[in-house]
Amino acid sequence: EIEEGDRNNLVLWMLSVSSELEASDAAIFLAVKIFDYLLSKVEISRDNLKIYAPCALLIAIKSEDIEHMQILERLCPLSVNVEDQELRDLEISVFKIIDYNVIFSTVYIFMTYYIDKCETLQRDKFYNIVRFFAFSAVSTYNCSFYFDSETIAISCVLLGALVLKEKHSFSDILPNFPNLKECTEIILNASRDVLFYKYSNELKPYFVAISKELNDFLAENHIKEENGDFVNNVFNGL
Repeated sequence: EIEEGDRNNLVLWMLSVSSELEASDAAIFLAVKIFDYLLSKVEISRDNLKIYAPCALLIAIKSEDIEHMQILERLCPLSVNVEDQELRDLEISVFKIIDYNVIFSTVYIFMTYYIDKCETLQRDKFYNIVRFFAFSAVSTYNCSFYFDSETIAISCVLLGALVLKEKHSFSDILPNFPNLKECTEIILNASRDVLFYKYSNELKPYFVAISKELNDFLAENHIKEENGDFVNNVFNGL
């Protein structure tokens, strides 16, 4: 009953609400991870998706952002037709489904690990560009369900290095990630959607400061994409 677009739209809603709640990146990525894990473990009707998404966000923010003491009161008004008690009741059920484990390995954890291993004179800009690719990645079902968090994170860091023409030292480990090329292709397609098409309003706060670099990068490689060899050219650049 649940279609790919249902999941993607709810994740975009979660990203938008997270911006309004000023949630940390760690909480946002954890929320998406919990939500996707729930979809893989239990059957959820389309009508009930609207309460599971804010519940995943509630648990993640409680876990990562302990200063958000009034998160339930702030979250419910942003969730259409969801009452406080509904979320409280569902929260216990969700904890049981995830076996009381909210210490998932997320894209964010691996992303920060590999960013720290990069040498760059533009660290803030580099972080924000990698962050943009990571948000683009988790916004699409095709990336989140089919690739592990570390592969997604490395793809995003490598793309960030390519945008800023920075050097990296990951060549030795790349063979350990056989799906890296396919993952990168999906992330690039998702990032183009975010910048140029349907997701710009929800994700605008995450890329407004780096939009010039991203637009220049994607425009520069657009001809390669039309020639059907975009990802191969990207990987040649890596």
